[in-house]
Amino acid sequence: MFEENRILSINKNLLVSIVDLMKQFVPIFDALEFSTVPTIHIVVPSYYAMIAMVQLDGQERPAIKILKENIQNTLDTKYWESIMQIHWIATYLDPSFRELSFVTDKAYRTTQLKSIKEGLIIMATDIEHERKDHNDSLIDPQPSIKKSRIEGSADPFAQLRAVSSEPTKLSIKDELFAELSHYSKLSYSTTSKNPSSLLLDFWRTNEQRLPLLSTIAKRILVIQGSSAESERHFSAGGAIVAENRNRASASTVESLVVLRECFINDQWPDSSTESDKSKSQTDDNNTTSTPDIVSL
Repeated sequence: MFEENRILSINKNLLVSIVDLMKQFVPIFDALEFSTVPTIHIVVPSYYAMIAMVQLDGQERPAIKILKENIQNTLDTKYWESIMQIHWIATYLDPSFRELSFVTDKAYRTTQLKSIKEGLIIMATDIEHERKDHNDSLIDPQPSIKKSRIEGSADPFAQLRAVSSEPTKLSIKDELFAELSHYSKLSYSTTSKNPSSLLLDFWRTNEQRLPLLSTIAKRILVIQGSSAESERHFSAGGAIVAENRNRASASTVESLVVLRECFINDQWPDSSTESDKSKSQTDDNNTTSTPDIVSL
C-alpha cells in the first residue's frame, strides 16, 4: 500500500522533464560504446556536448537544476579528469573536429592545438627511429673486401657523387608540418549518418599524400574510447564458465573467451600441413566429438 501511494504521488511533469534531459545522453553513450568503428576521437567532443546539455538557463524546476549541477560536477571531476593528450590528438585527426571549434575558449583552444602538434612531433620522431632501425637492419654490415676493392678502384668518389646528387631530405619535423598544412586544407564530407565509420577510409585514401599523419592516425584510432566492449567480454567470460567459475583460473577464462569468439566468428586458424590434413581424413572415423564451446 505504501509503495502504491508513492507511485501515485509521483510528479508526472517532473518525471517527464527528467526523462527528456537524460535521454539526450543516450546517443553519446551509444556512440562511445561502438566496437566496430573508431571511438577514441569522440571522447573530447562528448564532454563538450554533455556539458552543453546541462547548462542552466534559469527556467529549470528546482529538482532539474540540482540534477544538472550534479551532472556537471560529475563530468568535471570524473570524465574530464580522465581525458589525456592522446584523446585530443585523436580528435584532431578527425577532419570534422580538427579546428576544435567546439572549444569556445579561444585561448584554451590555441593552447590545445599547440599541445596536439607537440604530441604529433613526438610520435613522428618515434616513427623516424623505427624507419631508421628498419633500414639499418637491411644493410649488410660486412661487405665483401674484394667487392669493396673492385668498386673502389673503379671510382673512389662514387659515394660522394651519389650523395651530392641526392635531393635534400626534409627533417621529420618539417615533413610533419608540411603534412599538417596540407591536412588543414583537405575537404571532408560529414553528410554520413555515422561519420566515424568513414574516418579510417579517409586516412586510407590519403595515405600517399599524408604518409606520416596516416601512420599516426591508424595507430591511435584503433584504440577504443570506452571500456564497455571489454567489460562485455569480461561478463561473457563469467557466463561461459558458469558454475565452474570458482575453480577456473584467470588464464583459463581468458582462453575460453578467445575460443568462444573464434568459434562464433568462424576464425579458426588453419595451421595444419598437407600431411596433417590427409592423416586427419584417414582418421576421421576414429575422432571423438568436439565439445560445444558456445554452450560451455
